[in-house]
Amino acid sequence: MQLANAVSAILAEVGYEVCVGDMMATNPAWCLSYTEWENQLDAWAAEPSGNKLLNASTLMDRRPIAGDLKLGERLSKLTAAKVKQESLLLAFLAKAANDNPPPLSFFRSVVVEKSGDHKNDFDIKQRAMLPLADAARLLTMSLGLSDPPNTIDRFDRLREAEPQNAELYQAAAEAYDTLMLFRTRQGLADASDGRFFKISKIGKLGRLQLRNTFGPIEDLLSVVKLRFQVNMLSK
Repeated sequence: MQLANAVSAILAEVGYEVCVGDMMATNPAWCLSYTEWENQLDAWAAEPSGNKLLNASTLMDRRPIAGDLKLGERLSKLTAAKVKQESLLLAFLAKAANDNPPPLSFFRSVVVEKSGDHKNDFDIKQRAMLPLADAARLLTMSLGLSDPPNTIDRFDRLREAEPQNAELYQAAAEAYDTLMLFRTRQGLADASDGRFFKISKIGKLGRLQLRNTFGPIEDLLSVVKLRFQVNMLSK
């Protein structure tokens, strides 16, 4: 915890915003032994809902960087095995991925925030990047693939595992790459994290490029919805 507090303080000082959901190493709930993580996974899988789903998804993005890396590898394998065998957990993760608000309205206009501090801004993280990241994570884990905590790498693994969907996964990877570029540019221009911006500021070509990323999002979520029978959960 001393190390976590020191590193987090440095990151905050250089511009990394503190997580409002407290999903940080400074939170004791995220500093557990291997056995404690094993028990935690069992608890999340037994009752997949709300914050438990979010927590499970966050754990899937873990990456060992120091110390006994074999512990991290063991946890990775345990997480993959647990998720693959728990069909209910997979179904709820699939539903969560489809619950993200779509980037386009029924009338095919870009959906912007209706109220709050970012009224009339486009939320590129929630409406475009997160659905792709959630779907890539879910599909990779469901196939029991060696799981890198990187969305584009996940789409690469999926292309190899499912050649019949290779074109879709390639399009999804390219869309995510484009969205990251958009967010980076807006962040640099606005001295922010680039999450929210006004559509009018990106120009006609920018709007066209942004819209082109929405097709793969819709197609990928349709695959997720069908494969994991998401509609059955709402009945």
